[in-house]
Amino acid sequence: MKNKLMLCAFGFVLVFTVVAASAADAPKLTFKFAQTNVPGALETEPSAINNAGVIVGQYEDSAFVWHGYILKGCNRQYGTECRWRTLDDPNGTGGINTGAYGIQYNGTAVVGEYLNNSANAYRGYLYSNGIFTDIVPPGAVSSWAYGINDNRVIVGGYVDSSGVQHGYFLQGGTYTRLDVPGAAYTSANGINNAGYVVLGWGNSSGADEGAICQIPCTTYITTHLNVPGAGSLGSFPNGINNAGDITFVWWPGSIHNQHQSALRTHDGTWSKFENPKVVESYAEGINDKNTFVGGYVPLGSNYADGYVATFY
Repeated sequence: MKNKLMLCAFGFVLVFTVVAASAADAPKLTFKFAQTNVPGALETEPSAINNAGVIVGQYEDSAFVWHGYILKGCNRQYGTECRWRTLDDPNGTGGINTGAYGIQYNGTAVVGEYLNNSANAYRGYLYSNGIFTDIVPPGAVSSWAYGINDNRVIVGGYVDSSGVQHGYFLQGGTYTRLDVPGAAYTSANGINNAGYVVLGWGNSSGADEGAICQIPCTTYITTHLNVPGAGSLGSFPNGINNAGDITFVWWPGSIHNQHQSALRTHDGTWSKFENPKVVESYAEGINDKNTFVGGYVPLGSNYADGYVATFY
């Protein structure tokens, strides 16, 4: 559930109903949504946005093949037009089946995953200065990289030979495994410059939950960070910025393809996004400029569109 490129359609405003469950005396936030899609793509799924407004994600082309992308520009106020490029790992199957999932807040390094041609398994990667480098924790059968901060600490997840999913962080060439206590699975989904990591994990009831730790993550700040009112399938965090604002996916009921978006700001304010004309939506990466990205599936469609949201 991650990303692609953008057509310059930022003037098209999406109408979401924002339901706020606030901390005591916290003001209700105002949100503005704009659609962003790769021209000609079947699906567009933005995953992350940095402080310069550069978006990374993945898109599905007309041949049903997934590619990563990088989008720059798209600020007509300052006369900058949309500029995008496809990002395909050269070690991928035919150079395709790549997703871009994270980008530095104040840099250009990108992380993601691709389908490795020789291993026929997914591998995490780091893309920096035009070079792709595999991100594969020891013992991983498959792996992915979801987030990177300005200190080049990378977080993600992997599956071992026993089929168990773990999170990890990579710092200074050393991998450290992350397992939320009692979790059936763990994935590290985002990291900020202070080393705070947001994780998704599965509990004994089969529901998803969120957790937070700070590197080196010898203890967890919380292991039960959940969207208020989430259903039996739970919720999990996707992104975190340097202020501590966190984006979420959550399920209001018990059907997996009906997930919704949510935001928890650092003051404890929760905002959930609902749209009667949308089957499902999700919130992904968030920057320090009160902007985050995500995707949604309109009623009557089987394909995802991307969005950019600002809040204040």
